[in-house]
Amino acid sequence: MSNRRRTAGLIAAATATVAMGTGVASAASANPQMTGSVKQGVMHSIAAHGIGPAATGEFTYATLFHAHVTCLVVSGNDAIATAVIDRSHDVDNPVGEVVVIEGVDNGNPSNGVSPDLFRLSFSSNGGVTGSGPCALPNIPPVPVDSGNVVVMPR
Repeated sequence: MSNRRRTAGLIAAATATVAMGTGVASAASANPQMTGSVKQGVMHSIAAHGIGPAATGEFTYATLFHAHVTCLVVSGNDAIATAVIDRSHDVDNPVGEVVVIEGVDNGNPSNGVSPDLFRLSFSSNGGVTGSGPCALPNIPPVPVDSGNVVVMPR
């Protein structure tokens, strides 16, 4: 899928998420979630549940920082969680920084190889578009070294 079509689809999902905040929601998207642990150099784990700015959950980046989820947008097998760092041992990622986590669930790992995609984007380096509880990444996700991302519903 082209980056332009992917972005258009995610913007549509984010727009629908805002509408859901006004009470308009479909039964098919009643409990979206993104969960999993993946390795891209270091281990990351995500557990995000809910719709839009009502989402909850947490994200950890190795032992360097922890962030609480402020938004979740799901479109098919692609999920984007926005989170705010609340504990950090990393001067490059201080408390209060916005991190956007994108995961694409392309199925279960086979023979140790994961087909999933994952990306972290940070507000401090211009990798994030938007403000408030929900933001979008500026760069598409890349293949994971290992692990599994689960996006539901899909």
